[in-house]
Amino acid sequence: MLFTVITINLNNKSGLEKTFRSIQNQKNQDFEYIVVDGLSTDGSIELIQQSTFISTSIIESDHGVYDAMNKGLNLAQGEYCIFLNSGDCFIDASVLIEVAKSFASKSDLYYGCLLWEDESLPRWNPKRDFKLRDILKHSPTPHQATFYKTSALKEIGGYKTEFKIISDWGALIDFIRAKKQIEKINIDISICELAGISNVNEASILSERKHFLLKYHFSQFFMFLIAPLFLRLKKILRVN
Repeated sequence: MLFTVITINLNNKSGLEKTFRSIQNQKNQDFEYIVVDGLSTDGSIELIQQSTFISTSIIESDHGVYDAMNKGLNLAQGEYCIFLNSGDCFIDASVLIEVAKSFASKSDLYYGCLLWEDESLPRWNPKRDFKLRDILKHSPTPHQATFYKTSALKEIGGYKTEFKIISDWGALIDFIRAKKQIEKINIDISICELAGISNVNEASILSERKHFLLKYHFSQFFMFLIAPLFLRLKKILRVN
């Protein structure tokens, strides 16, 4: 099959219902659907158990959102996978049909555009071409609008579970460092719920990114943290 759609949930039954409707409405049904729940207590489990369109479900405790995402990834059999977590929705019923038309090049990662549940927020329209330096301080590709080649995401080891906020950002760096082919498709893919894991303060995000780069990509850690200091010193010396 072409797609695996993976949904992670913990105590977000209302969001899960919204995501389920989006999944059921897809005109392209060439996908499997995996749901991972971390032992919710709000009725989510009963909803999952009653839903006949789910291919596979995992209901057990986990060590955080990225551990849960890896559990879904490990079971994925589709050529490409996307994480549409509880509360997130595909933009419309035809999105998987439109996305499939763009897969002729067989890139390792395709990313598109994202809309927000809050319509006052601007559409997230990432760059078509970006370099490693472009993602050192921000993520240009939202995971809710990203299709990973499943074998490639497994090859890099999935998501680093010791990080609580930035492992989807880290996976993108891992893809670039592994020289995976990345391609933009100019399609609105999903609508994102605002209560996501990354809606936390910038200091926490920055701290995790520094630790990720220091541990896994030291040369990029130099670019991220040290190089700007040298550029600042050079400017000071030039003025003096």
